[in-house]
Amino acid sequence: MKNYHLTKDDYEEVKQCLSMRQVAEYYGCRVQRNGLCLCPFHPDKHPSMKIYPNDKGFYCWVCQKGGDIVTFVSLLYGLRNEEACKRLIDDFSIPVCIEELSYREQRERSKKRLKEKELLKFRQEAY
Repeated sequence: MKNYHLTKDDYEEVKQCLSMRQVAEYYGCRVQRNGLCLCPFHPDKHPSMKIYPNDKGFYCWVCQKGGDIVTFVSLLYGLRNEEACKRLIDDFSIPVCIEELSYREQRERSKKRLKEKELLKFRQEAY
């Protein structure tokens, strides 16, 4: 596999494609109807981790760990966020463009990000 870096857009695409419940169940958590499950980050006999609806993420009241799907995989396997996101892409076969970008594509992405930053700055100044 080629060495590549993910962009913010790639992270957002992965988060939009997957639900927190779907990821938790894929990696072995049995999620109840009310969203509670056993926490995989500490020895647990009673459900203490809440999987929030509408893909808001997860939180364990015992070990106080929480976050989104990328953080979940990161904590579960001891990976950095980028490696965890790549693992999600591989495990769920998400069609994210992860090939090495050409110079032109890199330039276009950076222009797009610059425009987005300028637009955000303009909106902040307007309000």
